[in-house]
Amino acid sequence: MRHNFTSTRLNHYVEFFAKNDTPNDYGVIGDDLVRVFDARADVEVKSGSQLEKFGVALTSSVITCLMWVNPLIASKQVVRWENDYYEVRHFAPSGDNKSMLVTCERLGDQSFKVGV
Repeated sequence: MRHNFTSTRLNHYVEFFAKNDTPNDYGVIGDDLVRVFDARADVEVKSGSQLEKFGVALTSSVITCLMWVNPLIASKQVVRWENDYYEVRHFAPSGDNKSMLVTCERLGDQSFKVGV
């Protein structure tokens, strides 16, 4: 699948985080996020009819990020865009392996501690 992709479309700044699953000195796993990378992307908010195609509840907020291929992207990462947090649900590179489409669903709990 090829995307209609040009670098001039990348007009949004998104940050990708991973949940920190390293236990602290007391063996407790925190609820903080560690930044993996940041990127420029073309972000689109999906409408209600488009959400049905994704099989997501109509009350959810879903975005898609069209961006350059990045091998650091993984499922369950968290994306910050416009001060909201979204969980990566799906990502697919294009046929030419230059661009990719990342689908993210807004997280209900927005209380994360962001680390560097």
